[in-house]
Amino acid sequence: MTHYHTSAHQVGQAFETTAYAFAGAIGFALIAGKIARAEQAAAAADEWHAVAARVRAGRVAVARTRQADASRAEAARQADDEQRMRILMLRARAGAA
Repeated sequence: MTHYHTSAHQVGQAFETTAYAFAGAIGFALIAGKIARAEQAAAAADEWHAVAARVRAGRVAVARTRQADASRAEAARQADDEQRMRILMLRARAGAA
């Protein structure tokens, strides 16, 4: 048996109940969408943080490699200078003798 409203007040209550249910469903959908977008944004941020960390690690590795190369080059220059000084000293001794 279909329930019929017997007064305007009952009709108003039925519409109000339906409107509140509809508004609640829309609110829930909006909140769920906002939560999903926030989770996606957090995941994207985590991915970008990981990329940035890899970039920083690469830059640090390059800087360390350059520093090591510069240290080796400086050591080679010092060894070359020392060798030249020994040769000059030997020539000076040979010239004096």
